[in-house]
Amino acid sequence: MTAGTQRSPSPSGSLQVLEGGFDPRDMAAVRRRYLKRWQALKMDRNSFDAHWKELGRVFRPRRPRFNTKSDIARAGSQRNDGIINSTPIRAVNVLSSGMMAGISAPSRPWFRLTIPDPQLAESSNVRLWLDTVEERIRMAFLKSNVYKALQEVYVDLSWVHTAVLFLDEDERDGLRAYVFAPGQYALGADETLRVDTLFRETALTVGQLVRKFGKDAVSPAVQDKWRQGNLEERTSVLHVVEPNLDFVTGRLGARGMPISSLWMELSSTEHNFGILRQSGYREQPFMAPRWMTNSEDTYGTGPAMDCLGDANSLQLFERKKLVAIEKVVDPPMRGSESLRKNGRASLIPGDVTYLEDGANRATFEPAHLVDPRAIQEARLGIAEIEQRLKEGLYNDLFLLMTESDRRDITAREVEERHAEKLEQLGPVLENLQDELLDPLIERAFGILYRRGDLPPAPPELQGVPLRIQHVSILAQAQKLVEAQPIERVVAFVGSLAQASGDPSVFDKLNKENAVEEYANLLGVKASLVNSDDVVQALRQARAQAQQQAQAGEQAVAASTAAKNLGAVDMSRDNVLGRMANVYAGGNAVG
Repeated sequence: MTAGTQRSPSPSGSLQVLEGGFDPRDMAAVRRRYLKRWQALKMDRNSFDAHWKELGRVFRPRRPRFNTKSDIARAGSQRNDGIINSTPIRAVNVLSSGMMAGISAPSRPWFRLTIPDPQLAESSNVRLWLDTVEERIRMAFLKSNVYKALQEVYVDLSWVHTAVLFLDEDERDGLRAYVFAPGQYALGADETLRVDTLFRETALTVGQLVRKFGKDAVSPAVQDKWRQGNLEERTSVLHVVEPNLDFVTGRLGARGMPISSLWMELSSTEHNFGILRQSGYREQPFMAPRWMTNSEDTYGTGPAMDCLGDANSLQLFERKKLVAIEKVVDPPMRGSESLRKNGRASLIPGDVTYLEDGANRATFEPAHLVDPRAIQEARLGIAEIEQRLKEGLYNDLFLLMTESDRRDITAREVEERHAEKLEQLGPVLENLQDELLDPLIERAFGILYRRGDLPPAPPELQGVPLRIQHVSILAQAQKLVEAQPIERVVAFVGSLAQASGDPSVFDKLNKENAVEEYANLLGVKASLVNSDDVVQALRQARAQAQQQAQAGEQAVAASTAAKNLGAVDMSRDNVLGRMANVYAGGNAVG
């Protein structure tokens, strides 16, 4: 991301092209290549699928979509019938809400733009432009559905530990974000293990296909359904986004885009072998954040995987507790054979069961008595498991932010009360900044700049790379560790100066650099800290004012002295009189 990015002739950064048509044999080869890789990527994901399904069963029953068309068709069906205790679901909700509040809260700035050159960053024009761009990007996020999508991303990260966010241009809102469900997509990584490839299967209606790609681009089967009015019937399509290996700088069309994009119908080879559109993007349009990665794995791992045993045992304990309570309230009974032959046994409240008298009287009693203390023990066991789940999913950390007034919460309070948790989240936050937040801001910057929604960069910033600084609550809490030495040094120097009575000890402290470094660590807005040229101008003005004040004091003193001298009677016998006489006599002798 550079300040001097040139505007694209295509505002969206994406071209809908099939340049002059392809040879049918080429189209067939393109289709075979993508279908082959789609199967290979799904095979690579296969080892995660069973785990994801098990995680979804207890943490997010309605979220996974491994069979796209059927899952969409049964979207409203009940899928949480295996959930008796909802603590795992609520723990994920707390974790995802806490991440939203602590990392990218819509209500407060969570990122700043800066540049590598600190001297250039002191320029007033540069600072003003950076502040303006930050504000425009934040407003674009607020106007669009980006924050709603980020909440969904944090939910997926909380239980499946991998998420996919796709950011595209929207004619009405400027930006439009989409979050894909686990099971819909497969990812590929480059030689540096960065995720750079996305294959996604989805099911679009006939109406959506025609509106998105045009009637002439879809297959004859879809065209027939369109003419017949079957607009809601769904067709499976595959969307592929990957680096463009045929990229040529300055080339028009899809080959002039560094990122390649291809859409095709999976079930049709009638028209262009089902290829609907080949196009491209100027920057990677999707983000694939992961909680943590294990060695060379493409998909993430995280705390919900570690807590899966607790989540499963919680449901088991809950069932056993309910069975025990039911046995206490409505116990299994046993009675004499005579009751079945001659009498009637009832467990209805207020009803009467008549038994025989005498030694051979019929019996009717509980067959199994449950000790009520066992129920209490089950409740204690369930409470322990629930607590482990909440701690494992960081609820004790994030409830501080979700249950407190946002205006009262401070990064220092989070850091001091949850230092150990924050240290554990440090690598996770770095992953999210690298794989989600930074690419999101860069993608938004590119779209908005090409749309003309951002002001032109100052001449001195042309070609200068921009840097993103994160100033969220969690980011600041971790940076406070770096800020504490500054506070301690300043406090120590102040105490030493006061104890020794010698303020010259402050000369050893570079106060300006300390203020700038402390402000940067705390994420203070650039416009609130004066640049070096402003500081120099203020000091010059202050020095001139002091000089003028001193000159005025000297003038007043001289005027007062002259007035006092004029009022002295030199005819009397005093020092001034004798000096005057000597001076007059000397002139007479001369």
